Order: sequence, then C-alpha cells, then structure tokens
Amino acid sequence: MKRVDPRVGLLRAARRLVLVMGAGALGAVVCSTGVYLFVPAPVETTGAGQSGGGTTLRSSPASVMGTSERRALDLLRRAGRAPSVINYQGTKLFKSWSRWGQITTTAYVRNVPGQGVTVIAHDGTGRGVSGERGSQLVSADIRPDFSDQALATLTQAYQLRVAATERLLGRSVTRIDVLRLSGTVVGKIWLDDSTGLTVQRELLDTAGRVIRRSAFTGLSILADPVVSQPSPSPSPAADDSGCDGGLSADELAGLADQGWDLPGTQLAGLTRMCARTVGTGDDRSIQLSYSDGLFTLSLFAQQGRLDSAIPAGFRRRQVGTTDVYLRCGLYRELSWARSGMVYTMVTDVPDATVVSVVDAVPTVSPDNGVLARMSKGIRRVGSWVDPFH
Repeated sequence: MKRVDPRVGLLRAARRLVLVMGAGALGAVVCSTGVYLFVPAPVETTGAGQSGGGTTLRSSPASVMGTSERRALDLLRRAGRAPSVINYQGTKLFKSWSRWGQITTTAYVRNVPGQGVTVIAHDGTGRGVSGERGSQLVSADIRPDFSDQALATLTQAYQLRVAATERLLGRSVTRIDVLRLSGTVVGKIWLDDSTGLTVQRELLDTAGRVIRRSAFTGLSILADPVVSQPSPSPSPAADDSGCDGGLSADELAGLADQGWDLPGTQLAGLTRMCARTVGTGDDRSIQLSYSDGLFTLSLFAQQGRLDSAIPAGFRRRQVGTTDVYLRCGLYRELSWARSGMVYTMVTDVPDATVVSVVDAVPTVSPDNGVLARMSKGIRRVGSWVDPFH
C-alpha cells in the first residue's frame, strides 16, 4: 500500500486560500493542558455546536423568523459588507480552549478597502495583502463569513436574536446571540453600531463555556484611503465562501467507485459547502469543507497509509476509539488512518463534535493493520491550511 503524508501538497494549495494563523508557526505560543475543566454537558441535536453531532435543521427558517431575528440577520449582513468600505486598524486577542489544550495570542490588524487585510502576529511576523508567508491567524476570526450562503446555512441550524446594546472600547455595540433550537446560546457576536464591524466573537459549548474568543483590544477607524485604481485581484482575506473548481456529485461518486471512502453532504451536524481536489499524483488529496454557518471543518482525505516521523508539535492521542496525531492551536489539527485511507481534519468545532467526526470517518469497517503502522506518524507537515476555503 502506498505510504502517504496527508499534508504533502496542502502547503502549495493553501497559498491561494484564505489564511492567517495556524498553531504551528507561532513559536511563542504555548499549548498548555490541564487548564480547562470538562464536566458532562447536556446533549443538543442541532448543528456542530452540540455534543453529539446531530443533524436537526429548521424547516423554512425565513417563514418563521420574528422581528428580532430578521433585524439580527440584517445586522450580520451589514457586518459582512463593512470591511469592504471601512478603513481601520487595531490590536486583536485570540483565544481557543479545548480538552487537549489552550492557545492565546495577539496580533495587529490593518484593513484597507479594496486591498485587503494585513495581519502581524505579536512576535513580529505576519502575512500581508501580497500573500507572503509568516505567522498565521485564523481567517474566520479576522473577517467572519457573513455571506448569503453562510447566513442561509446559519439560520437553518440556529436561531438569531438581538440581545443587548452594550459598550466596548468606548463604542456603542449591539450583541447578537446565536441559539441552538433548544434555546441555549452557542455564539455571541458584538457589532459596532457606527461601522457595522465585528468587534468581538465568542463560541460556546453545551455547558455554556467559551471555547473560542476573538476580540479587538484596540480599534481605530481611519479616514477613507485614496485608491488610485481597483485592486487587480481580491486579497486572500477578501475571498468569499464559493467553491471554484469544486467536484460535482458525479465526480465524487466516481471517486467512491475507485475506493475513496468520503463522508457525504452531512457530517456531525455540518453541511458540506465544497469538495475539491488538492495536489496531483501521489500528493493528491480530496478536501471536503463543512460548516453550519458558525463552526467550520475541513477534512483532507488520501488513499494509502501514514508516513514516518512525527512533526514537531504533534502528539499521539486517543480520540473516541481511534488513535490520532493531534496538534492543538487556534484550530485543532488531527490525522488518522483506517481502511486504506488517511484523513487530516482542521477545525474549530467543539470537542464532542471532533470525537463524532473521528468515530464516523471512514464509513467502512476499519483495517486494524493500518493502526499498527501509525507509530511513526506524519512527516513534512504544511502548517498553512485554511480550515474552510
């Protein structure tokens, strides 16, 4: 059986994708364990922001929206348009918690309409609008996706409400709550009343614990920039959630006939937004991107078995009933092999949903012989993987 590295080719492909920060590039950021105390949480049955990977969706959400939800949706649409017209700069704090560790970092963020976003991490490295490599920050936390497609997916899995008017950074802001269909809060989004910008964002687990936070700690709205001509192409952070070059249903069926074990359109409460080929030849992977409008997950699949030499930052862990290699960060990265397939997942979903995905993929009975060959792990890991695009 062919030996494969699940990350070969992903670095090359990710350079054309929305990206800003992966845990591997931040030498000054420490992944600490034993800090986040987990207790049993109630089971939810909607979206990825629940404990068991349920798939319950709202039927015809537009027809059942009340006044508060419609206003919340309008404010989120405005927030999606704001970076294209608002010139701003500021500092931003990013935190992520899971049972496997926690990450905290800060960055300088500069947005110029028509040119894109420049991000410089606290250690002085970064990625500018020209796409040069450096430390990474997560695109969803720099510029949340409030496109029509993302909002349609969000309102199928969750409810929205205008929760309160508050003050952050000396500015008037409106907090939007995202609720599971059971009524519990899964997300909070603070929008600046003056500009529409997203100034803070939190994701919660079913016990009400914050598992992800991005927040401006300083924000300055600048004068409109003088732009001599439109940017010849959109910057990485300005890409939408489209699926250029995506695989059709017939192409995915053809891959299944060739022995590729790939999950379907629904996975642990998330909807598949795109499927595409990454790399060629022995480096070929299939990237499946899933979202519920709030949480995101990318699953890279290759035929073969894992190659040798565990890269720095990864550890061997048991997730559910499966042995995986895991690196914690603002996004968690997990790689595992079963049934002649190698899978790499990059995601911000809650821990219980991570377990649901690992247990569900592949969909056929595992080849126990593959597990015995996982002792040496993954090599040549590319850290530049966008978890959604």
